[in-house]
Amino acid sequence: MAEKIDAEALRFGQMLQRYRESVKITQQEIADATKLTKNYINSIERGVHKCNAQIFKIKRPTEQISLLIGLCLFFSALAE
Repeated sequence: MAEKIDAEALRFGQMLQRYRESVKITQQEIADATKLTKNYINSIERGVHKCNAQIFKIKRPTEQISLLIGLCLFFSALAE
């Protein structure tokens, strides 16, 4: 079964991935700092899942991860 890709979610996911890679944060590091799995982070970057405030529960914030999540929440709020 093909995954349903949302164009807006895909644009955000691509931006998230570019930023994450530019600051050298892995998907696993985001997963470790949140209650999400690496696979779920990957699905956000592929546009399969939308990013929203409810999915991010920070366990061990770092400055870079906090900024990354802040960007996610900012852009998801704009989309609402």
